[in-house]
Amino acid sequence: AASHLLLCLLDDTPGAPPIYPAKIFELMALGRPCLTLAPEGSLAELVRATRLGDLLPPRDEGRIAEYLARLLADFREGRVPAQAPPVGIERYDRKALAGEFAEVFRRAMSWARGS
Repeated sequence: AASHLLLCLLDDTPGAPPIYPAKIFELMALGRPCLTLAPEGSLAELVRATRLGDLLPPRDEGRIAEYLARLLADFREGRVPAQAPPVGIERYDRKALAGEFAEVFRRAMSWARGS
């Protein structure tokens, strides 16, 4: 939680685009900058929508190396970029999601009873 940069990984494999690694929600709650290595898909869209941090393709070793080298150089020079906190992440809080699920369940029960 005290890291300067968090990391979320999702490899570019068949079936990966619609996946959210569970870890992303824990990382979102920390409110720290996060480097996400992921293919285009659900995770990439979530990272962009919440402004969680930077997003790079997981198999682009050159870009990843350049990115990390730049961050390391900045850190050594005492330049740690300020980043605005993520936006809209409260909707992914466990309590909020449990509340949404409970409401869907109540509606389903009401519908099943014919109300």
